[in-house]
Amino acid sequence: MLDAAPEAATFEFDEMFQDKIAGIFSRDTTFAKRVVDLVEPEYFTDQGTGEFVRLCKNHLQQFGNVPDGISFVHLLKDIVANNKIRQDLIQGVKDAFVKSRSADITNQDFVAKEVETFAKHQAIQNAMMASIPMLEKRQFDKIGELMEKATQVGLAD
Repeated sequence: MLDAAPEAATFEFDEMFQDKIAGIFSRDTTFAKRVVDLVEPEYFTDQGTGEFVRLCKNHLQQFGNVPDGISFVHLLKDIVANNKIRQDLIQGVKDAFVKSRSADITNQDFVAKEVETFAKHQAIQNAMMASIPMLEKRQFDKIGELMEKATQVGLAD
């Protein structure tokens, strides 16, 4: 019997805090740049919010800033028209966009630190799991490299 695939990691935060992360990420380029490597769409428990963050992250990586409201609406219309988004996610993305516009985006340093702590935990956990077969093969240098990389996960300041 095969073991089930490991469940993808999601934020340990409640929905309100996840909405706050998405709101700040989608509205503040400075914050988004600090956490861009720590925030993954699949971390969000709501798929629509995750897809919304993915679109904002892609925009940030392509253009160097998060999309403003008008640009995001234009971007979403284009993506929908070109069938570049699953139909079942469209309403969730729209809902996440609306929530993001009214989200409290204060206390960004605290939110960034919470995201960093989560990401570091995930990186170390993943490195430990990846190290198990290496340990059996006595690949100690590779284990050390993995763990060093995991402990360096952090905010881009």
